[in-house]
Amino acid sequence: MFKNLKEKNIKSNEKVIEKSSEEKAVKNKITKEKMYMIMGAMWIAAVILGFINHRIEERAKSPEIVFTRTDGTVKEESDKIYVFYPKDNSITNEEIIVSKVKSKDEFLKATIFETLKKLEEGNFVPEIDKKDIVYYILDKKIYLDLPEKIFDNVTNAKSELLIIYSFVNSLTNAGGIDSVRILINNADLEKVKYANLLKDYTYKKDI
Repeated sequence: MFKNLKEKNIKSNEKVIEKSSEEKAVKNKITKEKMYMIMGAMWIAAVILGFINHRIEERAKSPEIVFTRTDGTVKEESDKIYVFYPKDNSITNEEIIVSKVKSKDEFLKATIFETLKKLEEGNFVPEIDKKDIVYYILDKKIYLDLPEKIFDNVTNAKSELLIIYSFVNSLTNAGGIDSVRILINNADLEKVKYANLLKDYTYKKDI
């Protein structure tokens, strides 16, 4: 009987020892998993903090832009026109700066009106309404229709030719125009005062 009790006690002790070993192994496993999780969290936190610190350092290196100054002035583009007009009983030319034109048609119109302006300023022609001057182009020839009154201030043949060649030289110098035909009040006239108008005029330096 005592022998049986002793064997039971021994078996019970063995079971307790086995159970304690298993519990210890489980506890060790749980402890290791917790340590790995803590170490992983610490590593992630270190990476995030390192990135934030790097961004702060980079911002500190570059100056903070409070505002950007911009140039408020608008740069206007321009074109150059060479205008011919009478001076000292001969013909001369001058470079005129005009606002940028968008087409060849606008460039020719500006050339005509700037030439007219120089003639008016020198009192070679009376004041002319711009709407009374029209033109059209055929190939490389321009038909320039002028009002008859443009020759009102003419006193001799030379002064009339100087007016005609002011327009002719200015227009043929503009590019793309080889000759000019002068019309008066939308009609071909042989002459107004002196010059023959039934001809095509081309560039001429000496009048």
